[in-house]
Parts: sequence; C-alpha cells; structure tokens
Amino acid sequence: MAGWLKGRVKVGAILALLKDQTAASLARASGTFPRLQVAILMGTSHNECLPAESYVEEILATGTGSRMQVTYCIQHLRKRLNKTQNWVVAIKCLVILHRCILDGGFLFQDVLSFSSIKEAKQYLQFERIRYSQAPVEREYCLWVGQYASYLDARLRCAHTLKTHLDCRWSVEIIANRVEYMDTSELLHQLEALQNLMHGLFLCQLGGESGEHPVIQGALVLVVMDSYKLHEEIRLRIQEILDRIEILQFAELLHVLHIFKRAISQLQCLETFLASCKEMRLFSDLPCPGKGVVSKLEIQKVTEMIQNLQNNPKAPSNANSVSLGKNKSDGNAALNSLNIGEEPAPHRHSVGGVADLIDLSVDIDVSNLGKGNTVNFPPSTMQDLITF
Repeated sequence: MAGWLKGRVKVGAILALLKDQTAASLARASGTFPRLQVAILMGTSHNECLPAESYVEEILATGTGSRMQVTYCIQHLRKRLNKTQNWVVAIKCLVILHRCILDGGFLFQDVLSFSSIKEAKQYLQFERIRYSQAPVEREYCLWVGQYASYLDARLRCAHTLKTHLDCRWSVEIIANRVEYMDTSELLHQLEALQNLMHGLFLCQLGGESGEHPVIQGALVLVVMDSYKLHEEIRLRIQEILDRIEILQFAELLHVLHIFKRAISQLQCLETFLASCKEMRLFSDLPCPGKGVVSKLEIQKVTEMIQNLQNNPKAPSNANSVSLGKNKSDGNAALNSLNIGEEPAPHRHSVGGVADLIDLSVDIDVSNLGKGNTVNFPPSTMQDLITF
C-alpha cells in the first residue's frame, strides 16, 4: 500500500473514532433514552469488528420494556442504517436487527413486522455506496446490500406466515399449527418460504468478502436461519403429502411446481453449507438429514394429474369441479406448468344455508391449454427444474 494511502486510512480511522465518541457524548447529555442510544452508537461504531456483546445485550434488554422504547430503538437503528455511507456501520446495524428478531422477544418481532408492512418500498436497505472506495470495499458494500435485502424479505415472509422464523418454537408446535391450515394457505406459505430460501442463497460469500470477520459473523446468523427455514418447508410439504389424495387438479399443478423447486433448493442448500464449511466458521456443519420430498412422490403427483386428464369427469374429492372437455386440454395444462397460472380457487358453501345463500365460485377450466396458461410468480420460475 502506498504511503499516502496508509496515511489517508489512518486519518480516516481517527476521524471515525472521534465521530463515534462525540455522538456518544451528545447522547449521554441530551438523548431521549441515553443508555439505549449510547449502546446503539457504540454497538454500531466504525471499528471493523463485530458489535460488542455487552452493547447488544443492552439493546436486547429493551424488549422487556415498553413498546415506545422498542419502537425508538428500531427507528434509531434504521435511521443510522439509511444515513451511513460506511459499510461497517451498516452491517453492524443489520446484525443487531437480526439479533433482535432472533433473541429480542415478541415486542421486537411485532414492531419490526408492523413497520415493514407500512413501508411501500424496501424497509431495510443500504444504497449510499461511495464509488470512490477501493474495489474490495465496494464488494463489501454489495454483500451488505444483499444481506439487507434478505432481512427485508424475512420480515415480509413473517407477515405471510403470521409468525417469525423462531428457533424457540418446537417442531411439535409448528406441526400442530400447520395441520389445521387450509390447503390454499399452505401453498401460499410454501411459496413465500421458497422465495426466502432463494434470497438466502444470494448471501453466499465469495472473493475478498468471504475473508472479512465482520461479514463472516453476519453469515453465521444466515446459516442458522437456513436450518430453520428448511424445517418449516419440510413440515408444510409433509402436510401437503398427507392431503395429496383430496387435492384438486389446479392444486396438483401448483404442488408439482413446489415439489420440483424443493428438490432443486435442497441441492443448493447443500452447496451453500459446504461453502460455509470450507471457511471453517463452524466446527461441524451437517447437511439437513431429512429430504423435503423424493422423486417418487413427484412421480406420484404426476401420475395423479395424468389420471385426471384421462378421466376428466372423475371427482378428485368431495367438492370436485369439472376438469375440462377433452384430454388435450389437460395435456396442454400439464405441459404449460413452466409458464402456468394461479391455481383455481376452491368451491365454498355454507352447510345448512346453501339453499338460501350461494357462496360457490364457478370455476371454468375447460379452456386450459387454449391460450390460458398457469401463471406462477416470475421470481419463482428460475428454480424450476425438469425431470
């Protein structure tokens, strides 16, 4: 490194230190919540190291206080994230917010979810990148931006699930909650979880960014999320498999797409964990022992769809719908799975008053394959594989 550049770096570090100390002194003198504000400022300082655990614990202890204090804490962290141009300060803000979701208690989870829903745009973002920085630092900034996008997607996924991905929930509690869900809600949640898993894979380290200890510390939290995310997907797919005999035609098409994507993502997860293991961040990093779905189960779903094509008037469950006028329509629908359309809604009725109030939804799938395709969200199509 050139002498003038070494001097510039040294001066920059001194100025950052003075800036942190000055901000902390002002917070002690006139802050709304002095101790909390000092903990946030010192926990997100410009030093290239992970936040000190004492400051993180001080922030997490806010979760046992009032909602106003928790809201102030989150707003202050987000304001510091949005205003900074320093990637170290940004990643420390994100790591603390991630810890608040995992260990901060219900108040932190609730306030973060509510605040992210109110925002029309991305709630957590790091876009104030100084392009005059060295190429290595720009690479760090890009990874921090990807990490922010993942956390933002995590908050929005929690809104879909109506709960956060929390390791404090046992598998039995989650399985009991999933058991009583409607099939359409299960499919919707599976789609949101798989989209979040795709965002998690984008946080894979590479190049110079994989060697920095601060970024590696943030990656540890992402890896912890990957196991919980895999378990949530597995439990919901298991529940779908238990209901597979009573699913309707459009639901089977959606399920087939989800199953194929699940196998593809399991392979990506194994690659992701293997790359993390090579960095020696963990003494032992086992791959998920339970697969989400097998190729035999995918073949079973495919055969069920083909049987419904061969006999389109046969009911798939008690409240069946017409599946089309001829075999060619069903073949076109199955072949268009990679392009597809939203699954057809269920027929609903109110027992005992069906003659008075008709709540049924007429579904016309006779034109499947005649220009009408089955549309899945574009963001999910990149993982679709063909067997």
